[in-house]
This record gives sequence, structure tokens and C-alpha cells, in this order.
Amino acid sequence: MPPPIRHTPYAIRHTPYAIRHTPYAIRHTLVVLLVAVTATWSLGQEIPLQKPDVDRLAKLAVVTFTGPKSIKLSIPGGFMGDPIEGRILLVNDSGTTASISEIKTSCGCTSAIPIERSVSDGKRNLLLLTYEPKAPGTQKIEAHFEFGGKEFWLHGVAETRPRFQATKSALEFDENGRAVIELRKLVPTPVDRLVVLPSTFSIESFEESADFVRGKLVRDPQRNWTDVNVIPVFKTDEHSSLGFELRYPGVVEVVPRRVIVSDEEATFYLRGDVLPLDGAKELTLTENHMEYVLPCDVGLNGTVLRVSFKTPFAAGDYSATIKIKDSTFPLLLTVR
Repeated sequence: MPPPIRHTPYAIRHTPYAIRHTPYAIRHTLVVLLVAVTATWSLGQEIPLQKPDVDRLAKLAVVTFTGPKSIKLSIPGGFMGDPIEGRILLVNDSGTTASISEIKTSCGCTSAIPIERSVSDGKRNLLLLTYEPKAPGTQKIEAHFEFGGKEFWLHGVAETRPRFQATKSALEFDENGRAVIELRKLVPTPVDRLVVLPSTFSIESFEESADFVRGKLVRDPQRNWTDVNVIPVFKTDEHSSLGFELRYPGVVEVVPRRVIVSDEEATFYLRGDVLPLDGAKELTLTENHMEYVLPCDVGLNGTVLRVSFKTPFAAGDYSATIKIKDSTFPLLLTVR
């Protein structure tokens, strides 16, 4: 038997899920189903076994009391921002009234709510299952419940597709500190604006078309971040964020800005446009109008360059300028 799963709070939702972003074909089907349920049966009304057209409402599964305990769910695919809702038909052929209890789901993003807590013998009712995806990809969905004292296990896999795709995974800033963001719409989705994290970035020249969303990312003047997240927003609805790598042609930043020197050896790191600096054998250190050409050891790890050298200074604090090839940057040295 599968491991126990935490309880989902019991609360009947009276509001149908938002369908404004769903493609037309799916939206049309959902509207027909919702109208069919409300027009034929009230929420608390049981469904006779002989109703020939009720099976079409069971879009996920049919659970029969005398049937198997393990039922595979037929979960339709969807897009980020659209909850997946489905109905599971409960058939009571036990010979007596069967109650529904001990409902548990696999995660907080999944809920399973019965329309009625008990079903008379020879009647049917519905279990409403809702899955609200938190990120694109596949997710295993499970629900356990007791029906007439018999435990049932519902299980399936939901696939959620992203609404947007970045045309480039890396953004390169120009000489004005601007980088162009372009997102392709994988499904028609209105977008009001783009939100950037960290918030020290900003967006200008935002524009939207039927197929694309574009904007210019304004560089953070205080720091050279290595990555950024961009979130398309429609009114108050945020879609899933897209991550970008950031590149600064010709710009190098030293980390940390203050280096503690022990045993005469100083080590610091450079990030930014560091690839041209890889392989350097020496650096030029300038301090108090004195210039020193020193051998150095460098090592590239992804987008970060490690630099080590031996200092010519006695104990004390020094404000120096380092030059490696054509890149120059300040460095504070504390020699102990």
C-alpha cells in the first residue's frame, strides 16, 4: 500500500476555476461540462444508476464500490496558470448507503472534494479533484479515500506546459546598459507587464503582440548580477518565471573587493566577461603611484575566474588597482 499522505482540508468550492487563459477548444468543453452538471443535478442531489449520460461527466475515472481499489486517473495536460479540474464518478452498488471519508491527497496543490458525504445504494455522485501546478513539468497526482469503509487509491500523472519560451537563454548588455528580452508565446496569453527579480533591475520599451512579448532590461548600476528572473504578469496573475544568464561584454567585477592576505598570497575572483582573461600569466598592481608587475595563477570555473598572486607588501591596509590584460579594477588588500 502506498505511504500515508497528509489530509486535505474539506471545503467545497462553489466557484468554477478560471478559464480565461485556456485555449478555446478546452475552454468550450469545460463550459459544456459545467452547464451540464448544474442544469441536471444540484450539488447535493444523488445520481440514479440508470442515468445513461452521466458517464461522460467522469473525465478522470469511475470508482465502483465492488470494483478495484486502485484506479488510474486520465489527467488531461494543461498550461501554467490553469488549474486542472476533473470529476470522478462514484458508483454505490454495495447494497447499503456508503459514506465518503478519510480523504488524503499527495500534495497541497491537489484537493479532492465530494459533492455529498454519503451516497445511497443504487445511486451515484461525484468527487471533484483539482490540481494547481506550481511549475511546468510532470507531477504524480494521488488521492486516497474511504468509500463505504473500503479504501480506494486514485493515481495518475499531470503534465503542465509553460506558456512562454525565451528566444535566448543569455542576455547581453550593450554599451548603454540595455539587454533585449524576447519571450515567445506557446499559447495565447495576454501580458500587461514584465516583473524582474532582483528588483534593482527595471524594464523599459515593453511591447506585446499575438506571438511575442518584448522589453529592454535595464542594467543594475550597483552590481553585475550573473542571472535574473523575468515574470510575465497579466493584471494580478503572475505566470511562471523564466531565468536568464547575464553577460557584460568587456566588464569585469572583482569578488570580494577586500582580500585578506596571509603568507604573502592573495586570492580573489573575477566574474563578468572573464573568458579573455583566462590563461593570464602576470598582472600589474598599482599602489600609491608605485607599479608592480607580478606573476599570477588563474583558473576558470564556469563564468568565474580565480586569480592568485604573491603581494610585495608588509603588514597593513592597501588600496590598489589591478590590471590583467586589458581589464582594470580596484582591490583592497589587508596584509597580515
